[in-house]
Amino acid sequence: MTRIEGEITIHRPVEEVFDFVADERNEPRYNPRMLDVRLISPAPIGTGTRFHAEFKKVRGTLPMTIEFTGFERPRRLESAARSSMVDTVGSLTFEPAPDGTRMRWSWEVQPRSFLRLMPSLVAVIGRRQERSIWGSLKRLLESDVGDAVDPANVLVAYASAHGSTKGIAERIAARLDERGARVDLRPIGGVDRVDAYDAVILGSAVYGQRWIEGANEFLRRNTDPLATRRVWLFSVGSFGDTHRILGRLMRKEPKGIDEIQRAIHPRDYRVFAGAIERHDWPLVSRLFFHAFGGRLGDNRDWPEIDAWAESIAHTLDAARADPPLVGAQQA
Repeated sequence: MTRIEGEITIHRPVEEVFDFVADERNEPRYNPRMLDVRLISPAPIGTGTRFHAEFKKVRGTLPMTIEFTGFERPRRLESAARSSMVDTVGSLTFEPAPDGTRMRWSWEVQPRSFLRLMPSLVAVIGRRQERSIWGSLKRLLESDVGDAVDPANVLVAYASAHGSTKGIAERIAARLDERGARVDLRPIGGVDRVDAYDAVILGSAVYGQRWIEGANEFLRRNTDPLATRRVWLFSVGSFGDTHRILGRLMRKEPKGIDEIQRAIHPRDYRVFAGAIERHDWPLVSRLFFHAFGGRLGDNRDWPEIDAWAESIAHTLDAARADPPLVGAQQA
């Protein structure tokens, strides 16, 4: 069993901080590793309330059940969270401070599976993650985003060599704009900072099994701010029919993508087919491409891209529009 404790001061009233945290459905707004949360017990929120959560792993997702075992608005929130990898029980306490709310956390963490062999590593990672999560909550609430009902401010950035990736980025931006988001579409070289955006969608063409260097440089400069925002990533290759040999080979993720996902915990990562024109490749490369079943031309799957953009829009809508429920203890 590992104990993880800490505290933070948030410059907002204690009732406001408590109510926002007590609705677990708000957590994807400040925890980049949490993809989705659903209320699975009757409202209002209080002792006994249960949520189903999905966490982002390097590959796949980790389901978790969260139950409130104690609820004393606006002073104390006790919970038990259980998954196949770790069980966590403990509490959050909230008390008025001269400049806002002092929030403290105290967790007992019980690793499961192979993690039981690494308690020290679990403790180090757990403390780091808690500081990051609650620091992101502080920034969110103090920036008034917690109260905002304005459209999400979204950056769609792309690194494109011949225009295929740019076209996909334009399509995604158009779909988000249709759903009411404020979209800023830019080439990756035209973006210096991401601080002004609620969400970031970043795509790059893949050459030599790697992202274009400009995209990697952008990630290196912005790793920390991206880790506290909602981020979606996509790669674009030149392949076509993925049922053929070359398509399956080229559909593999580019080198370094695992490290990128561990650093910023994107909500989702996709690989899309791109386009290749005859004049873009020399004769020898075209012959090799054809020999293994490759297909020249525009292989972009627009329905697939539209569906992905729609899923992003749905996530942004849910984060903005779902107001926190208050417990029966409020009077």
